[in-house]
Amino acid sequence: MPEGEHEFKIKQVIEDAERLEIRLKHDDKRFGWVFFRVSKRKPLEFQKRLVAQLAGSLAMTPEAWEAAEAGDLAGRRIKATIRHRDTGEKVFANVWGFAPVEQLEERPAAKAPAKRTASQKATAALSEPNDDIPF
Repeated sequence: MPEGEHEFKIKQVIEDAERLEIRLKHDDKRFGWVFFRVSKRKPLEFQKRLVAQLAGSLAMTPEAWEAAEAGDLAGRRIKATIRHRDTGEKVFANVWGFAPVEQLEERPAAKAPAKRTASQKATAALSEPNDDIPF
């Protein structure tokens, strides 16, 4: 996942007594999932800030966030700022911030309109000069 701001779909949310994990999936299949994990027992300040940003980006009040079930977030779209951290052995893609994105309704793809209808083809065939000489 390259650094920068990307639009994701919240693919899965896992919550238990120990942690909250949000799995983000990019529409571009070349990229892997991005995981955002928060310790529920002793969250760090930046984790608290990111959770508040996530809730705000989804237009959720703190009360709505607390009342929501983990599965309620799945399928929603979000923008996340990604930055890399290189440990020398691995490069980690870390979430540095969240921003709202317009939620899209998933609709089936519309059929493309015909280039020419059958009646238009027939009219064109009649109006074209016929230079054929029958034998």
